[in-house]
Amino acid sequence: MGTSKPPPSQKENHGTLETGRRHLPLGRRRRCRRPDVISPFYRNVVDVGDIWQVVNWFMAASIIITLVVRFHDKVQLDREDDTRLSRRYLETCAGLIVSVFLALWFFWNWGDEYIASAGKGSQINLIIWSFINPLFVVVTGLTACRLWNRP
Repeated sequence: MGTSKPPPSQKENHGTLETGRRHLPLGRRRRCRRPDVISPFYRNVVDVGDIWQVVNWFMAASIIITLVVRFHDKVQLDREDDTRLSRRYLETCAGLIVSVFLALWFFWNWGDEYIASAGKGSQINLIIWSFINPLFVVVTGLTACRLWNRP
């Protein structure tokens, strides 16, 4: 009497990656359409779009704070008697212009996501978000450093 092979459900899964749909060899992993860094931690719990809906509110608040700080810096600079072109003047004006640009771009894309596409987002919106997110980090980061170093 020969030994019978165990059913497939009882086999050990050495050398395979369980993806939820089927087992793939470790050397042949599927490519994801969306490169989410921490998606394995929350993929089964909540949708990625739901997380961005929450994060966008925090981004909106920080963009408004950035606008207020940059506008305050510009008004304070304009009150000074020295109106010559200097590095401080250029940094202040450039910071305000980029902050306004970011705010317009962010709120336009966020509003378009809710109004035009009913929260699902189009491919163009996703491309625009890929430019807004790094710009957001740079602008708010520079504003935070400016606030941190203020006397």
